[in-house]
Amino acid sequence: MTITPKKHQIECLNKIEEDFKIDNKGLIKMFCGAGKSFLIYICLLKYGLNLSVVVVPSINLITQFNEDYFLNKEKQEYNDKYYDKKFKLMTVCSKNELNDKTKIALNCFFKES
Repeated sequence: MTITPKKHQIECLNKIEEDFKIDNKGLIKMFCGAGKSFLIYICLLKYGLNLSVVVVPSINLITQFNEDYFLNKEKQEYNDKYYDKKFKLMTVCSKNELNDKTKIALNCFFKES
């Protein structure tokens, strides 16, 4: 599997790389559907350190991000093949709305580093 960013995402990744040379934090602001979650995942793989914090405005987006990237078999295989990053996850929510299936899968996938 190859993960290929689109042109506007490549421009954003280049800007992120420039900014990370100055400071190790960033904020991605793009329109809905532009692929922010995809960019965050790529940044976690490329630049993620012992602690990487991803903040999203809703529980639905937390669940979507986890399912689309951390729990996705193809994305797991891509990570294992090219980066071998081991993630620990801490989800902070104002309400306990993550379903049991997601909780169990996340606990199984995230390994100690």
